[in-house]
Amino acid sequence: MEKLALFFQKQGIKPVVIYASPLKRTIQSVEEILKIFPNMPVICETDLQEVDCGKFTGRKLSWVHSLDSFYALPTMESPEKIGHRMLTVMKKILKNYCGKTVFVVSHGDPIIFLLWLLTHPNSAINPVSLIKKNFLIQKGQAWKVVLNEKMKVIDLQHPMAP
Repeated sequence: MEKLALFFQKQGIKPVVIYASPLKRTIQSVEEILKIFPNMPVICETDLQEVDCGKFTGRKLSWVHSLDSFYALPTMESPEKIGHRMLTVMKKILKNYCGKTVFVVSHGDPIIFLLWLLTHPNSAINPVSLIKKNFLIQKGQAWKVVLNEKMKVIDLQHPMAP
């Protein structure tokens, strides 16, 4: 994340604020960004958190990936719910920081559901395997998303990485 922040700095990209999931691993990522952009305000938003796995929380990723339809499990938070809670944060960001650069630090699947809803506003969320063909999120990578005041995507660049 520090390399990514340096990349942005060299590109002349500086955020006015950082929005982040309050979970430990995202806060650690934010701390790396703050090495390059010290004293940047950080706003923790619970709606940016990882997928709520219900009773499956704490299972190893190898177990999770062995499931054919992880999001079809009855205690799982649905992709639609995840995407819409992420959209709630985006609306807040757009209201408060329209025209400004904001870094959002969250988790892979919630981000891909958000990207899907932003780029396909009138369609249901496709199965995860299909979405990941278009929006595969890698660690230490960023996506530039520029929205107009109506939350329509006017520029999308991916991946941005050092």
